[in-house]
Amino acid sequence: MRFLDGEADERVEQHMRTCEHCLERARSLARLQGRLRASLYRFDCPSSSDLGEYHLGMLPSAESKAIRAHIQLCPHCAQELAVLESYLEALRPDLEIRAGERVRVWIARLMSGSQAAKGPGPQFAPALAGVRGAAAGPLIYMAEGVQIAMEVVEDVEQPGRGQLLGLVTGVETKGWTVQLWRLDERVAETPIDDAGNFTIQDLISGEYSLIMGDSEREIHIPELKMEW
Repeated sequence: MRFLDGEADERVEQHMRTCEHCLERARSLARLQGRLRASLYRFDCPSSSDLGEYHLGMLPSAESKAIRAHIQLCPHCAQELAVLESYLEALRPDLEIRAGERVRVWIARLMSGSQAAKGPGPQFAPALAGVRGAAAGPLIYMAEGVQIAMEVVEDVEQPGRGQLLGLVTGVETKGWTVQLWRLDERVAETPIDDAGNFTIQDLISGEYSLIMGDSEREIHIPELKMEW
């Protein structure tokens, strides 16, 4: 454990440099630690939908008080609430229409600490949906049990341009579409196939927002910075 935390003494460091058996054990332990960190990441934080209802004043007094106290101690939720407030304020007219249509709107939460998807990286495949909180590779978002794995890679057919590869799991995606927005302008819209896969091509680097869903629900990702 001290070796993994960078606190081992010189004797242990020398041994690890020459002992393949111990080095492999350390690698296995590091992978286990990574999976544990991912599974425990923000496990006691309120959900994005709860933060949204807190912002809109829709929660019971006791629950609202508990979330307020949590936000004062949690920088992650404080930052997420600030982004959420700004995003919902800009989206308010559209949300009022959605409310009349009884469309459920969820704000997705980034499970990784990454702020940008960078490529080129490993070839995107459905197996990447099992990767959570990785420092490299796909970005992982969650919203009410729905997991969204996305990765940006350079578009080999259009040098200087990128493409967004995505996989949605945890929900039936038949009839779903995904929209990509930049500077309040919709730049792309494409269907999500029945297996949860989607691809958006011909992208330039920059900051985007993303909306996906069907006639009954929408998942919003307010900030999606893409670089490659």
